[in-house]
Amino acid sequence: MLTKILQMSNFGDVKANFTWDKKTFGDNFTISPVTGFINPNSNLDMEITFHPKIVDNAINAKVTCAVQGGDSLSLNLLGKSVKQEGAELKMDFKSVVRKEVKQNITIQNPEEKEWAINPTISTKDDACKGYFLGNSTLIVKGKSSAQYEVTYAPKTMTKKEKKEDGTDGEEITHKGSIFFPLPNGNALLYNLNGTSTEPTEEGTITQNIPAKRQNNFIVKVKNPFKTLKRFTASWKIDSPQSQSVFIRGSSIIDVDGEGAKDYKLNFLALKAGVYKFKLTFLIKESGEYMFYNFAITVDESQEIEEIHMVSPIREVTTHQVMLENPTDVEVKVERSNFTLANDYIELQPDSMVLKPHEAKEFTIRYRPLMITDKDETMLVLKHPVLGDYKYKLYLKGVAPTTPRSLVFKCSLGQDQMQPFKFTHFLKKATNYAVKVERLDGPGQCDFKAEVV
Repeated sequence: MLTKILQMSNFGDVKANFTWDKKTFGDNFTISPVTGFINPNSNLDMEITFHPKIVDNAINAKVTCAVQGGDSLSLNLLGKSVKQEGAELKMDFKSVVRKEVKQNITIQNPEEKEWAINPTISTKDDACKGYFLGNSTLIVKGKSSAQYEVTYAPKTMTKKEKKEDGTDGEEITHKGSIFFPLPNGNALLYNLNGTSTEPTEEGTITQNIPAKRQNNFIVKVKNPFKTLKRFTASWKIDSPQSQSVFIRGSSIIDVDGEGAKDYKLNFLALKAGVYKFKLTFLIKESGEYMFYNFAITVDESQEIEEIHMVSPIREVTTHQVMLENPTDVEVKVERSNFTLANDYIELQPDSMVLKPHEAKEFTIRYRPLMITDKDETMLVLKHPVLGDYKYKLYLKGVAPTTPRSLVFKCSLGQDQMQPFKFTHFLKKATNYAVKVERLDGPGQCDFKAEVV
């Protein structure tokens, strides 16, 4: 089998549609593509393949091509086939799919004159056409030898044939041949067998990112085939903390023939840790695929929400904080998940349940018992699923707005008693001292107090 390139040109101002008459090809020639179009002022390369079935010195065919809106074209094809005589050898290749491997063939020239050899590389079927490559000409100097390099560049994986019982049989290899017609009348024929294994990763992406911050990764999806292919994207997380990680991306991507396209993957992790996952792009119709490995180190988030609270002493001010559950599982947040070092702060409620994708508020209550100009404290939520949340509280206790008072009214020389009650807000027992003094200056105080 021998392939040559025919270039057709369209010098007009409109698109030219063409169709080759397949009936005129005969049994020995094929042209690809059979039908199509050529844009204005453009060229199109076509492959003419000679695949003789018999040995014949003069094989010819007159093929015709219909052009829409124009005259038909005709082309005379001439070929000569010879019997492949000579030494028959074998070369075996093994490579990862879409990775090249090379081997050399040594050609000896025993004559004085220089040889120019035109090898012919062919494949057993069109499915692996182009997988075996080599130069079109080999020069061998007289009384010398030369190396001819053969490249095996498979685009598809080889598969095992299935037996009737469903088990795997022998490997169905990519088969080809290379024929060397030597100037001395001899010939060499090498049968080529290629085995293509599963792909290795296209790359490993490693990166450090903070928790609770979305990050986009861009990877290249390459299509080694000549026609447009649709890839199905999927990913598998290899991490015990998979409930705390979110990966989003398009489920399909179309890539033009022998082209490449960027694919964007969105990643978010709620907790610190190392997250490993595999991103795979599969062509369902053939089973061919490519993949990337990811190893993402997520650091503790340094983001701290600031909350300012001011309240008169012994009075309460509140602040609501929204807490969201973005996961697909129900989570329970309890008071024990919070770390706080301030006796003037209370959290409500003591526990709450967040359904998947639900958001609820918890309340920070601040009741200062002393006047303070500036008090800073950290409130930290540590949750096994939602991760860590940090809040910096700026607290300030000011003088009471309306001091409490007691009004007495009684006759001169008489006593009147009224109870004065106050609430003990501290969370531990303590002793209080009661003191009564005049506000209008020094002297004997007409009031006294007793603790009951």
